[in-house]
Amino acid sequence: YVIPWLRRHTTEKEREDLLRWVNIAVKAAEQIQKQTDGPGRKSYVQSFLQSKGFDINDAAVDAAIEAAVLEMNQVIKGQK
Repeated sequence: YVIPWLRRHTTEKEREDLLRWVNIAVKAAEQIQKQTDGPGRKSYVQSFLQSKGFDINDAAVDAAIEAAVLEMNQVIKGQK
């Protein structure tokens, strides 16, 4: 769902930037916010992305965050 929507509504450069910053923010939240629950980490990611100029209320941004978290969890569990 995320990638087709992003392709229709953004340039390749915008997609690359968004996905790069989402991955950085998700990994940082995992490392920095170890004692924080999921919603707290997501809030950290949203604040980080907002500081980079992204609209955190955008459904595609939210979906990109969720996809990055899923991917990271799969890597951590050795499923990927």
